[in-house]
Amino acid sequence: MYNSVATWVIVLVIGALILLMSELGFRIGKNEKVSPTADRPTGVVQAAAFTLVGLLIAFSFSIALSRYDARRAVTLREANSIGTTVLRTDLLDAQSAVRERNLLRQYVAARIAFAAGGTNPSARVQKDDRSTALQRDMWTTAVRAARRDPRSTTIPLFVESLNETIDLSDEQASILSANIPGLVLGVLVLIALVAAVMMGFGFGRQNERGFVSSIMFAVMLALAIGVTLDLDRPQRGFIRVSLAPLTAVARSLGPAEGVSRSARKSSAEHRTLKESRPL
Repeated sequence: MYNSVATWVIVLVIGALILLMSELGFRIGKNEKVSPTADRPTGVVQAAAFTLVGLLIAFSFSIALSRYDARRAVTLREANSIGTTVLRTDLLDAQSAVRERNLLRQYVAARIAFAAGGTNPSARVQKDDRSTALQRDMWTTAVRAARRDPRSTTIPLFVESLNETIDLSDEQASILSANIPGLVLGVLVLIALVAAVMMGFGFGRQNERGFVSSIMFAVMLALAIGVTLDLDRPQRGFIRVSLAPLTAVARSLGPAEGVSRSARKSSAEHRTLKESRPL
């Protein structure tokens, strides 16, 4: 559910909740009747709560950062694989090469739109369906080219690159869907609120407001959680995975090509030579 809300809104809400819980703790501590000689381990409980908050933030941040790096790496690998596939279209006959390059041009645009969809499930599903349809068309064209020239030693190189490109699209979809479990984030926010109550309770027992400390605590926790969420949502916040490798491949493909008369003639001559080759 948090994926549909802007990161800065979540940061403001969490900061406000922490301040509210701190004020609640202050009022509880201020109204509590405590004997001067009472031995209450309030400080120990506060230290334990703050330590647990720090551990959970570090754990969540580590997961989010590792998955951000994985998304960036798979985007680069996918772009390199598509670029290699584009280069290897020259190993096909002229007609098949033009068709494959036109399909790859559409495919790159679909992959950019898919990656830019981020955590929006509906946008990703629609673009993924488009990618799957283009993959089928590219594979069908490659199979036809291979059947026309079954003895070719170069067409398998193109098929290998195309197969890797298709596999990397599945890896990209998998890593984009991998997020920090909502339960972990919920527990993190809950414990942060409990720590805020404990902090306010300590100030209340001493009858000191501690406005500056409360505000700084709220800002630090809200920003730490906000950065973690931003890393966890690849294309929705301020920290985004660069799609420059894919856009560079798209630019290298240039405008759409048409199968010219000379290309069709060359392709026909190519097939004639292959068919007339002695067994």
